[in-house]
Amino acid sequence: MDIEYISKHSGDSKLRDIHFDGIQLVASLDMDELDIGIDIIIPTCHVFVPGYNKSLSSIGRICYLDIIYPENQLLINQNGIIIPPNNFGKLMKEIKNGYGLAYGIHINRNPRIIRFLGHGLLLACVTTNIDQVAITERHESISQADVSIL
Repeated sequence: MDIEYISKHSGDSKLRDIHFDGIQLVASLDMDELDIGIDIIIPTCHVFVPGYNKSLSSIGRICYLDIIYPENQLLINQNGIIIPPNNFGKLMKEIKNGYGLAYGIHINRNPRIIRFLGHGLLLACVTTNIDQVAITERHESISQADVSIL
């Protein structure tokens, strides 16, 4: 399993909990479609958490995973650096959607924005090492999992 596979099969998943130590983000996801629980370990230094809080209900944690390819959606200057748009309204929309995480990164570093979306954006991060994203399966049954967010 890789992050692309998880993204394609993540509909109606539940974001169980997250942990960020400044070097990597660990997102625990219960994937109903595949009937497994996984930990996604993402090498990143930048995380945006607009929709996450400890008191989210089970319904509030339902999400899917989305991978954004900035070269297809964001403005890139003549030096290959991802930059914010000049239009304030567009800028605010990009920030709200987590795209601002990629500002200042050279496109040759192949940045990818990984987002967890439910009733809005729960969590986003940017990584330049998409091939180093690790997926580990938890060996507990989803029905037995403690679904509280820490």
